[in-house]
Amino acid sequence: MNTLVDAGLNASETLDLPELDRLVPETPEALTQNQTDAPDRLVLVSAIDDHDYHAVPAVRAKAALTDDGVLYLTEDARSDMLVRSYIASLDRRKALSEGKIAPYHTVYEVPYSEIQRLYTAAADPTATGLAGLRRTAEESYAISMISEAAKEQASDIFIEVYPDSAEIHYRIVGDIERRFSMKPERAKQLVRTIYDSMSEATDPHYDPTRDQSGRIAKRHTSGLGLHQVRVSTGPTDEERPFMALRLHYDLGEPRSLVKLGFSQAQNDAINDVTAHASGIALFSGPTGSGKSTSLANFIGLRQKLDGCRRKVIALEDPPEIPIYGVVQKAVLRKGLGREAEGQAWIAGFETLMRWNPDWIIAGELRLRETMDAALKSALTNHLTWGMLHASSATLVPTRLQEAGIEMGYLSDPEIFRLFANQSLVPQLCPHCSVSFTKGQSGLAEGLERRIKAHCTADTVRLRNYSGCDHCYRGVLRVRTICAEVMTTDHALLSKFRHEGAQAMRRFWVRERGGITKAAHMIEKINQGLIDPADAERIVSPLDADAHLWGDST
Repeated sequence: MNTLVDAGLNASETLDLPELDRLVPETPEALTQNQTDAPDRLVLVSAIDDHDYHAVPAVRAKAALTDDGVLYLTEDARSDMLVRSYIASLDRRKALSEGKIAPYHTVYEVPYSEIQRLYTAAADPTATGLAGLRRTAEESYAISMISEAAKEQASDIFIEVYPDSAEIHYRIVGDIERRFSMKPERAKQLVRTIYDSMSEATDPHYDPTRDQSGRIAKRHTSGLGLHQVRVSTGPTDEERPFMALRLHYDLGEPRSLVKLGFSQAQNDAINDVTAHASGIALFSGPTGSGKSTSLANFIGLRQKLDGCRRKVIALEDPPEIPIYGVVQKAVLRKGLGREAEGQAWIAGFETLMRWNPDWIIAGELRLRETMDAALKSALTNHLTWGMLHASSATLVPTRLQEAGIEMGYLSDPEIFRLFANQSLVPQLCPHCSVSFTKGQSGLAEGLERRIKAHCTADTVRLRNYSGCDHCYRGVLRVRTICAEVMTTDHALLSKFRHEGAQAMRRFWVRERGGITKAAHMIEKINQGLIDPADAERIVSPLDADAHLWGDST
C-alpha cells in the first residue's frame, strides 16, 4: 500500500505516477503567495479550537490536518471510529465546497511519533512558520517514504529533480521503480530537510553546490527494521539536486554463505583462509552487490560457531551492518576532503592496532591510505578482511596495482590469500515463471542464441513481468549470489606478475579448475533459479568465458 494515497481511493489501490503529481501539496513558495493574511505561516488547523476543522484530542492522537490541504494519519487511523467520523465530516465539507478550497486533497500515512511532532511544532511559537512546521511536515513525508520503501524491501531511494518536475524512485530487487512525482521546488525543500533536519553528517549544513553525505538519525528510522539509512546528495550537471538514500537492513542471525548463494566449494575455500594467522582476503563486486552483507554474515557466523574466541575489530567509514561478535569502530574524520579522510583511516588503524585484535575488518579499500593500512595489518600477523570495487576476482590485484601497491606484495600468496567477487541477481518466482520453450519468442535473438549455446534450454525458466500474488514483477523479494572465489598460490600470482590478469584468469580456470562468476551464473540459470536476461544485465554475457578456452595467443 502506498503511504501517499488519495483520500477518495481505497486503501489497497495504488496510483500511477502522473496521478500522484496532482496530490502533492503546494510548494512553500505557492503557499506563501496564496496565504495573503499570514504569508509566513503554515497552520495546523486540526489543533485550533474554534476552527471548522478542529479535531478532539482523541482524534489528534492519530490525525493532523494542515491548512495547505494535507491530512496526516497513522496507519491504523481508518479503523478508529472517531477518526473515521472526523474524516467523514471533512468529506461532507469537501462535497459542499462548491469550488472553494477543500479541507484536504492529500493523505500521508505516518508513524504515531510524527503526528505528535506536528502538534508539538504547531504549539511552539518559534516553530510554526514555514521554517518550523513546514520542516516537520517534510520530515513526516520523508519518514513515510522511507517506511514504505522498507516495507517494499527497497535497497535505495532516489530523489531526482528536473526543470519542470521531480520524481522519487525506489530500487526494488535491483529494478528501478518510478514511484511518486512532485513539483521541483517541493523536491528541493525535501532534499534540504532530509539533510539539514534529519541527517547526522560531518558537514552540518546543506549546500546544493557541493557533494555531501551523512546518515539519517536513528530516531527517524526506529521500528522500521533498518539498521541505518545513508544519505548522499550533490548537484547534477545542470546544478539541480540529486539525493540517494541507501537502506541498510538489520542483519538478524548470521547466515552461512551457502544460504546467501555461494556454492559449498566456494564457502569451503573462504573458510580455509581462517586457518591462517595473517594475510588478506578481499571481497569485491560493484556497488550494491552485497559485499558487506556477505562478509558480515561470514564473520558473524564464524564468531558464533567459535564462541567468539577471537577478538575481531572492524574499522569502517561508517559502520553499515552490525556484525555478531565484532567490535565496530568508526573512522573519525576531522575535516572534509580526501586528505582528511586518508588521515582519519591512518589514525583509526593506529588505534585499532593498540586494541590487540586477532582479525581485522578493514571496511572498503577506497583510498591508498586504507590499502596501505590493510597491508600493514596483514604484515604484522593479523588476518585481515576487506572489500573493493572490481568487476571480477582477477581484477582485484590490478586495482591494487593501479593504486600503487608494489608487485612484490601482490605476487606473494602469504600476503594476498584470497580474491572473491560477487553479484546479486533476483530469484525467479516459482509460481509464475515460464519455460524457455514457452517464452523464447519474446527474447532478443542474440540472447536466445546464447541460451541455446551455453545453457540447458530444457531447464531454463524465464521471468513473467506481469507477476503474481507471490512476487514482485516475476521475481521474489530476495536475491541470490553469483560468485567466484580465487584462492592464491605462487604459480597463480606468478602468472599475474609476468603475464597479467587475463593470463592469471586463464591459468586459474584451466589448471586450477576455477569456477568463474559466469559459470556459477549459468549453473543457476540451468536450475531455473534466475532469468538469463537478468543474469546478463547484472553479471555478464553468457559467453563471457569463451575466450578462456580459446588460443592463449
